[in-house]
Amino acid sequence: MITMYYDNTCPVCRTEALHMAEKKPDAIRIVSINDAREELAKFGISEDEAMTYLCVRNKQGNLQKGMDAVRLLYKTAQLPFANVFEWPVVKQASDMIYPIFARHRNRVPNWMTQLAYGKVAADCKDGMCRTRGK
Repeated sequence: MITMYYDNTCPVCRTEALHMAEKKPDAIRIVSINDAREELAKFGISEDEAMTYLCVRNKQGNLQKGMDAVRLLYKTAQLPFANVFEWPVVKQASDMIYPIFARHRNRVPNWMTQLAYGKVAADCKDGMCRTRGK
């Protein structure tokens, strides 16, 4: 099982995390960054870094970050287009584009998130998600 650490205040992140957990509940565990600060710190990942770039712990316990994490997540979820991100030109382009997208993901309108995932997490609207107790 892999573990996806996600920003639970970000509509794109929260929606993707819930989508991945629904798609492969026996293969993908989702954990809010707020609940994993100490765990991520053991890998040398600051809260700011984790809130900016997707982090995924693989089956062997190693941490992947950024597009490497995205590729592992999509491959584990067996998304039909997952292998496209391995193609040399696409891999290089996505490695360059991902950091820009990651830093600006909170600007993605809900309609684009809905287009990508078919829905937006129920407690996310107006660009932020309501979180409980944190």
